Amino acid sequence: MDCGITRHMERRLAQHNGAIPGGARYTRGRRPVCLLASRPCACMADALRLERAVKARPRHKKKSYLLHGDAEQC
Repeated sequence: MDCGITRHMERRLAQHNGAIPGGARYTRGRRPVCLLASRPCACMADALRLERAVKARPRHKKKSYLLHGDAEQC
């Protein structure tokens, strides 16, 4: 599971899947990748805080946290 920040979700997903240049090395050997969850944030600082909170959780709790976690995070 990968977690990151982007302003252009469709473009970033295409990059990770190799459709356009710029994908992460991590996803190169794990294609095709799909989007499991996303959450919009008001600003970059909020997005960074959310990313840190997600990455701090165990793998099996990350998706649940994104979908049902603290809504005040963003």
